[in-house]
Amino acid sequence: MKTIKKILPSVFILMGPPLSGKGTQSEMLANHFGFIHFSLGDILREKSKNDKIIKKTMEEGKLLPNKIVNQIFAASFPDLEKSRGIVIDGYPRNLNQARFLVDFLAKLKKDFLVIYLEVKEDFLLDRLLKRKYCPVCHEVFKDNETICPVCGVELVKREDDDPKVLENRLKMFNKNTMKAIKFFEKQRKLIKVDGEKTIEEVFKEILGRLDEFSY
Repeated sequence: MKTIKKILPSVFILMGPPLSGKGTQSEMLANHFGFIHFSLGDILREKSKNDKIIKKTMEEGKLLPNKIVNQIFAASFPDLEKSRGIVIDGYPRNLNQARFLVDFLAKLKKDFLVIYLEVKEDFLLDRLLKRKYCPVCHEVFKDNETICPVCGVELVKREDDDPKVLENRLKMFNKNTMKAIKFFEKQRKLIKVDGEKTIEEVFKEILGRLDEFSY
């Protein structure tokens, strides 16, 4: 009896509300499969250091113009394509970007799958109030920790980690990103995962769902 080799898409897209753990799960997924992790948020935060418009937009929890965001992704793709696969985190953020991404990947004959982390809003607020991050390695930690165990530097609050900013970001997510999620769901390219579990439990559930999805 022949063993059937399971095939997975070469592009995973992690989606979910702000603070749902997309970055952490994306990093773990990329490491697990030997893929490259593309974080739009990290790229925008880096660009915001020298771009006042991007900085102001992010601080207010608003979205950048589609043209700029799509260009940033497309410009990064040649480097990403050198990998066995890609885990995309923080993109797309609305229906326009979702359609751009689908067309972009279709032209390159890249199959993809969206992993949606479901998390309630009150859970996200509680998570926001407890977290700090390392300004050197960018790892995120809970509020009871003060020093990064890796870098030895003091943990800080991110500028966009503010309850009012989170409220704005959630409004934008519900207004814009949910349309993209429904778009992917209609295409049967989306799986849902409970994002309120522990990091390890969420990752285990993702791998289990991927095993179901593969063919």
